[in-house]
Parts: sequence; structure tokens; C-alpha cells
Amino acid sequence: PQPSYAAPALAVAALFVVSSASAAYAATAAKKRPPTRVTIDELLGCPSIERGKCPPMRSARENSRETTAAAAIAWLGDHSDATDDKISRLSAVIGELGTAKQCEELVAVAQKRAESKAHIDLLMAGARLLCKEVSAPLIKRLKAATSQREAVLAAGALGVLGAKDSTATLIPHLDSKWPRMQAAAAQALGTVGDPSAIRPLMKLAGRPSTYTPARLQALRALARLKAVDALPLAMALIESTPRTIGIAALSIIEASPLPWTRPVIAQALRIEGLRGAAARAAMASPHDELGVLCRDAAALE
Repeated sequence: PQPSYAAPALAVAALFVVSSASAAYAATAAKKRPPTRVTIDELLGCPSIERGKCPPMRSARENSRETTAAAAIAWLGDHSDATDDKISRLSAVIGELGTAKQCEELVAVAQKRAESKAHIDLLMAGARLLCKEVSAPLIKRLKAATSQREAVLAAGALGVLGAKDSTATLIPHLDSKWPRMQAAAAQALGTVGDPSAIRPLMKLAGRPSTYTPARLQALRALARLKAVDALPLAMALIESTPRTIGIAALSIIEASPLPWTRPVIAQALRIEGLRGAAARAAMASPHDELGVLCRDAAALE
């Protein structure tokens, strides 16, 4: 007699149906399951709120972002005796998990904490939620900043907001006594996008003695501003050291490709460490220029 395969096949089919039903039931149950609640005490008990270092924060990201941010705002409103450290930690929670719908409540809490050292952290959280109401307080804090941290956070927040009215306050900080503040101001000005910052940024980028990260941010800001006036400076800096200065200078040429920058691009195509940035600048040129650039670079070999 021939062996029958009907029974095993039916068993496999039945097993498949049961497995599919179980998976569907599990998925439905997961949707109905209420989100895991994370308490403020659990968050404050973490040594750090940074990603990966706080399991409760990870749970809040996955299950209850907005409700956790709302709880943090409410907790700060109810605890007038909260330490600066707790305000700073919960500000980070609000900035990462909150939404623009919570701006009004957050701004109200920030106003009550105006004398706290951690006030700047609350304003930064507001900037991350794109709360336009924190722009004026941030400008005020930047003008009165007594520490590098406060100044850097204020400048960064104004950049996140793209606050046009902050340009006049940010420009003087390109000459700050704090090197990191110079870099933060340059980055913010590039994001804000006011052309009146072009000349001050060129001055910062052109000083060899300037803190290198600040020069880089100034050059990148000029690229974002599509500053044609900065092209001669960029061309002069192509072979500067470190190589990152030359790469940032090429980004200005890439943003505003003009025919008379062609020899510099061709030269940069031959320099190890600059070829990628030079290739991007070449690709940004009109298509009929690309072949000429390649021929010019070959002719220089």
C-alpha cells in the first residue's frame, strides 16, 4: 500500500492556523494593554537621563512619551523646593519626550523658576519643543550669562528656534572669551540665517589663532548662508591645516559654485583628504563644468 501523507499535512496546517491565531491574539492584547507608567521618582533615581543609562527613561520613550513629559511639568509646578539638579534632569525629560502642545504649561513653570540656575535648562527644553515664547527669555539669559554653560545653552536654543531677533545678541559672542561660546554662536547664526552675520563670521573664520571648532562652525554657517562674499576666503583656506578647515571651506564653494572657483576645485581634487569635499563641490557646478574640472585636475598631475 502507498503511504498516506494526508494526516501529517493536516497536522501541519492545523498547527499553522493555531500559531497564526495566537500571534493575532497576542498583537491585539498588546494594543489593548495600557502603556507602562513611569514615575518621576524612578526618573530622578537614575544616575543619568542620557540614552541607554536610564531604564525608566527608555520605557517612557517606548510607551508613554507625552504623559511622562506632562507628569514632569506638573511635578516641577508642584515642587517649588526642587533642586537645580532635579530641574535640569526633568528639563531633559521634557525636551526629549514632550510636544509643542505642552508649551504653555512649560513656559508657565519656567517663569516661576526665573531665578534658578536651571532656568536655562527649562528654556532649552522649550526650544526643543519649538516654543516660540522662550525666545525673548533666552535672549535675556544670553545677555546676562555668567558661565560658559549658560551662554552655550542659550545660543544653541536660539539656533534651534531659528530666532531672527537674536542675531544682534549672538554676533558679539563670536568674540567671546569662552572658545566654546564662539563655536555655539557661529552655529546658531548659521541656523538663524540672517545675512547681517556674514561679515562677522568671515572675520572669525579667517583668524588662524581662533579655536578650531569655532572656525569650523563659522565656515559651515557661511555655507548655510550661501555667502558669495566668503568665496575668496574659502579659496584661500583650502589647503589650511587641519584638513577639516579645507573641507569646511569647500562646503562654501559647493553652496555657491561660480566659474572662477574652478581652479581651486581642480586643485583640491588632487589633495588627499579633500577629494570627497572637492568632488561634491564639482558636482554642484553646472554640468558642463564637470568635465572641464576633471580635465583640469588631470592636467595638474
